[in-house]
Amino acid sequence: MTYPDVFLHLANLLRYPDEDLKLLGEELGRHNHPNLTETSSFLEYMANTPLLDMQADFVRYFDLNPAGSLYLTSHAYGNSPLQGRALAAFTELYRDAGCEPPAEEMPDYLPLVLEFMAVAPPWATSCLCEKFTPTVCGISDALEQTQSPWAGLLRAAAHVMGACAPTSEEPV
Repeated sequence: MTYPDVFLHLANLLRYPDEDLKLLGEELGRHNHPNLTETSSFLEYMANTPLLDMQADFVRYFDLNPAGSLYLTSHAYGNSPLQGRALAAFTELYRDAGCEPPAEEMPDYLPLVLEFMAVAPPWATSCLCEKFTPTVCGISDALEQTQSPWAGLLRAAAHVMGACAPTSEEPV
């Protein structure tokens, strides 16, 4: 799989659980994808967990746990004026790359960022990876401490982002 393929794959798996995600999980479970061993435990979790339980877990690990928040600027800037500037910079980056972020979601939402990086020009992907790989590593660490089934997905995102960063230093 190419980096854009991995970005899109992870973006799909990190979205809020719904029936479509459960169907995607079943499909991926039937066709084990190479180079995505980090997703196997999550696919097993999806296969064995009712949708309502997955939704409750998603809220617990991401929405009610600030360390697990999927909004990248909240980790760097908290609720400050700098966060607003960072969100505006995200929107501008999307537009400079020829994309328009959806109005219904914040531009720093990790699944949206990963989806964007799947189609973005290399310079935009490189910029985001350089800036936010450490943040994604931090989210992954927080999820691992709580034994979240999503931890492996965040670790995979951190690795591929680290590989795409200009320094090319993959996180451990």
